[in-house]
Amino acid sequence: MAPVSALSHHDPDEGGEASTMSRRKLIGALAAGAVVTACSAPQSALPLALTEQGSSDPTAGVTSVGSTPTPTPTPTTTPGPPTLPTIDTAGEPTLVGEPTLVGGANASTPFKPPVLALKDPQVVHLANRLTFGITSELRQEIAADPNAFVEDQLSKNSPDPVLEAELVDQLPLLSWKQPKAKPPGNAYPDRSIGPELIYATTVRSIRSKHQLHEMMMHLWMDHFNISNLPRGFKVSLALYQEQVIRPNVMGKFRDLLTATAPSTGMLMYLDNASSNANSKKGVNENYGRELLELHTLGIHPDGSQVYNEDDMRGAALVMSGWTQAHGFFKFEPKFHHKGEVSLFGGAWTTAGLSGKERGDSLLEFLATHESTARYIAYKLGRRFISDEPPQSIIDSTAKVFLENDTAMVPTLRHLFNSEEFRSSAGQKFRRPFEFVVAAVRALNVEPKGLPGSPAAGVLQRALRLQKQLPWSWEQPDGFSETASDWLNTQTMLARWSFSAQLANEIRAPKDRAAEDLWPDYSNLLARVSTADELISVIADDIGVGELDPQLRVDIAGFAGLTPSSPVAGLPREVVAKMVAPVLSHPNFQVR
Repeated sequence: MAPVSALSHHDPDEGGEASTMSRRKLIGALAAGAVVTACSAPQSALPLALTEQGSSDPTAGVTSVGSTPTPTPTPTTTPGPPTLPTIDTAGEPTLVGEPTLVGGANASTPFKPPVLALKDPQVVHLANRLTFGITSELRQEIAADPNAFVEDQLSKNSPDPVLEAELVDQLPLLSWKQPKAKPPGNAYPDRSIGPELIYATTVRSIRSKHQLHEMMMHLWMDHFNISNLPRGFKVSLALYQEQVIRPNVMGKFRDLLTATAPSTGMLMYLDNASSNANSKKGVNENYGRELLELHTLGIHPDGSQVYNEDDMRGAALVMSGWTQAHGFFKFEPKFHHKGEVSLFGGAWTTAGLSGKERGDSLLEFLATHESTARYIAYKLGRRFISDEPPQSIIDSTAKVFLENDTAMVPTLRHLFNSEEFRSSAGQKFRRPFEFVVAAVRALNVEPKGLPGSPAAGVLQRALRLQKQLPWSWEQPDGFSETASDWLNTQTMLARWSFSAQLANEIRAPKDRAAEDLWPDYSNLLARVSTADELISVIADDIGVGELDPQLRVDIAGFAGLTPSSPVAGLPREVVAKMVAPVLSHPNFQVR
């Protein structure tokens, strides 16, 4: 099969000058609308994208203009642009340099949420915020009773049991238990852990009926981020995800906090496992610092904080002795600081406490602290409302959080019922993982087979190129939640390339044809008569809304059609040329 045409330089063998002009118009409209920093090359040189699997690098020839590589952010500051994870697959393209950001420190244009012209704005808004993206089934469910949909998602405070049973049957890692007195690395091979976790995370986000649970899973994955565990302890990452984070995402924050602290994954990642307050080297302050700064009290939007360096060191002393042995938590008295510790101006002290109960008491104190409540409320608002949530919703959500003993369901219910939430449609930019999953859900396709299947590999590659492969962020602050850290030419070109590839097909080897990934457009074609109608229905179905008439003309021209062209019996690759630009539209980049 011939490859899907890219929006690229004119090819005299494909469509002539008229085709070239339609491509230029289309890429110009999409690039400008997406608020991407333009390269110095003509717009026609920016490719929309790929061909079939195995085609050339979608970013070949694209270089950064007027920018320098962004330094790796420290845990104590707002994260900069995410670092591209190493691509170790043979034949994978290498991306070069860092593009100029739109909306960041090097930017000239801030992120401006688009105006969405939707037939059913409430339906699309709820689908975009409480789930990973709209589907035809989901649209009907929300439209029938929006309030019932919200309550149904709030009630699903555990993973989807049907999907979990299927995944556990495919992936033994998800139900694996750490054997006693046996080093983790000797029990489960490191090399299979990453692909299995990424596959499970992606499939859950695509297919789970408990969508809000999965959305919250990603919030807490970033909030309590771990990465780069030592060789032989990679399996602790799986145990951390499956047995620490996932069971607690919709429960009480206090339970989640007290589950992460003694986990082998957290102990190894932030070096508390080796923190010996009574050694010559002294206490390791990493966990004590991040416990206050990232996990609980936080640094607030105005830069204020209720703790100082002495408090962070004191927290580290209190938590010394919390270590692990063969993958299991162990309290080691020989490592523990036994002296008195007073924190936050005497608001919490070790008086009357000894050993491990000191750490337990500190975690309880932090979980219900007013500053923690405001910090968690801010992060929930940033996740579900906007990058800069109004102070009014932060204050009211923090109040509900404390009144309900840190329980997530009543806290989220309050937030979803707020005017701030209702009026925030389109104000959140889809992070790369959200975009990939939303596109797959919109086209009603999903990876088939095990993690090594071609379709699963294409999705993983797309996440690599867009710099958000799950669990690959090395800093403890997790992947950035703000648009300015994701809006750049390199990431947007990768999105456009993925859209073109997904809209057409992802082919498996002949002996694995059942694992092909391709959309079925037969029902879509049956609903319309002309190309213009088809483009409008596609845009409406996936939540983009009404398109500009001229853009519809350009999209039809890109597929070699006019708006009035009949569409009955069109080949999939032609329909794909109309679907891919709609997936690349600025309105599909937001939620």
